[in-house]
Amino acid sequence: MIIVSGCSWTDDKLWSPIHKDLKCDWPKWYRHINTDQEVLSVGLSGNSNGLIIDRAIEQLLTKPNVTNVILALSDWTRFSILGKAVHPEQHWLINNLGGERTARALSDEVRQEVMKRNDKENGEFVNENSMFVKAVKFKPHKTLWMIVNETLIKLKTICELCKARDIDLYVFQMIPSSYFFAEETLKAVIGNQLFQEMYSTKDARFLNFPFFTELGGTSVEEEMKLEDDYNSMIISNLDAHPNEKGNKYIGDWFNKHVEILK
Repeated sequence: MIIVSGCSWTDDKLWSPIHKDLKCDWPKWYRHINTDQEVLSVGLSGNSNGLIIDRAIEQLLTKPNVTNVILALSDWTRFSILGKAVHPEQHWLINNLGGERTARALSDEVRQEVMKRNDKENGEFVNENSMFVKAVKFKPHKTLWMIVNETLIKLKTICELCKARDIDLYVFQMIPSSYFFAEETLKAVIGNQLFQEMYSTKDARFLNFPFFTELGGTSVEEEMKLEDDYNSMIISNLDAHPNEKGNKYIGDWFNKHVEILK
């Protein structure tokens, strides 16, 4: 059995908050990987990297016949509390939309339109999060290192667990990390000892490591955007989740990097 974990891009029950009547029941990317084995996805929309890894570890601890684990990482600034995923970027956008920095970052009119149309959902998300943590007071330079450190400890843990059980682990960055907190995120990543060890060993099963373009890595979404037919691979200009064609692209991308799964 192959266990796959990720965020909304790996969620079999994906729905579009922008196009609410759209059926998103096309085969997700992990249905396109080259294997005859059973593939179980525990991906869930909104997952932080910590939750992505935790959900995979849970399967490793409860299922005896796992042969491979595939982790499709999300935004490194996301974190969870009491099972609730918190996205600092969304809180920041809701509370600062229209500010000078936001105006520069959101020069694309489409991105602004997404925020307008999705304001109700984003507002509800922020309000729900605020019952657990005041993310509007998020101070990246003081807290991001803790989020990054937690992710890397969990990543190291699942690496060791898979190694002990002779399970192949593949890790790749699916979507890029937050634009707004890029500088603070990179500082936290570069300064982390576990990341430094991973960087020095260059594990071939970390497919687009070191995951950040600024460090020489990449993400699948960034690679998709370089394709001439990118617009035909997403739901719409207002919802950049991959459609059926986009999911096939991601599956092919994975197969190109991993030709054989044991």
